[in-house]
Amino acid sequence: MFSAQIFVTGLPTDWDEHEINARFSLAGTLQKMHFVKSATGLKTGKVVITYEEKASAELAVTRFDNQAIDGKICSVKPFINKENNSSDNPRKNESLLARRVYLMNVPYDATNSELETLVAEFAPVDQVVIPRDK
Repeated sequence: MFSAQIFVTGLPTDWDEHEINARFSLAGTLQKMHFVKSATGLKTGKVVITYEEKASAELAVTRFDNQAIDGKICSVKPFINKENNSSDNPRKNESLLARRVYLMNVPYDATNSELETLVAEFAPVDQVVIPRDK
């Protein structure tokens, strides 16, 4: 049940798109990447990578999971396939989806579209509201 996305942790926090692409493109062509940032907007060493093909994501998990990168152990795991239409899938249960989610420690410079993209991986998003100090 692989998707074309992987979640990588344990990367050096000073890595940018070029280092990620140089390493992880060995498994296939990268379509996009999203850095997970701390509440202060700093990189955390975590990134979500989307490959053009599912086979590339599978290869990346096999090739890079539990490998040392600059003295740190890198963890590479697949995302759950969102196309699972099983009736016991909690994502298909409307009563569970009709709830509000409050996120804490969101970077101050986060935008509504960034948060919607992040949360949409797990459930449909109707509205994003970020309270701001005026």
